[in-house]
Amino acid sequence: LCDEVRKMVLSGVDWECEVKTLFRDKNLGSGNAVSNAITWFFENVEGGIILEDDVLPTQSFFLFCARMLVKFKDEHRIMQVSGNNFQFSKIGVDCYYLSKLPHTWGWATWKRAWEKFNFELKDFNEDKVNNYFDYLTIDTYWHHIFKLTKRDLYHHVWDYQWVFAVFTNNGLSITPQNNLVSNIGFGDDSTHTSDINDFLANLKSYEMEIDIGHTIVSYDPIPDINFHKLFKWENIETPVKNLSVKDSMKLLLKKLQSIKENKY
Repeated sequence: LCDEVRKMVLSGVDWECEVKTLFRDKNLGSGNAVSNAITWFFENVEGGIILEDDVLPTQSFFLFCARMLVKFKDEHRIMQVSGNNFQFSKIGVDCYYLSKLPHTWGWATWKRAWEKFNFELKDFNEDKVNNYFDYLTIDTYWHHIFKLTKRDLYHHVWDYQWVFAVFTNNGLSITPQNNLVSNIGFGDDSTHTSDINDFLANLKSYEMEIDIGHTIVSYDPIPDINFHKLFKWENIETPVKNLSVKDSMKLLLKKLQSIKENKY
């Protein structure tokens, strides 16, 4: 299957361009293989688009990424351009909004942002829950995910480490108003997305008009809160000051059990 994909990709590039390839002699796993490949990628370019084998982008996705990579090249708080939108509704009047959540089913970034990535999470402190979102339920959830990643339980992943890099650098992700990428890799052969009935499987994608405007959109936390609601968090509206650590952990454990049962 690897040989088939290599032949298809190389024969499919039928326009004038320079092609660089990185072929592995053995399977390095989905954590190291992907992250190391992205590091190699940014040894050759200053910014670019990253696609994995199970994501199907629209034509608009490429134009969206290309324009945003240019527009925000020197805005160092902007660490990513995403092709995903899981809000199912328009937010604001521009063709994009800002999010703290870096979705990576079709995305783009810059070398200057990826340099903040660390696979081993060397700067993670297990004893401190940081206020990434100022909501203890959400912050405690991510703290637990990072703890598992740090302890090798999730070392078949790289994207949690990237989320950590964005969070700890107060980073933001450009998110399109319409979903531009569909993940078609749900099924028994998948490493992480085995449930074909998952509501994110084969999510409808759209072409959209891309007008990036001349101003930088300000960050609004509501879409990020709504995203966590989407995964059935309880009492997510309760701010940090009104929720005890004990109650937060109860919600966290309930959520993790739900994730396990639904094979997210």
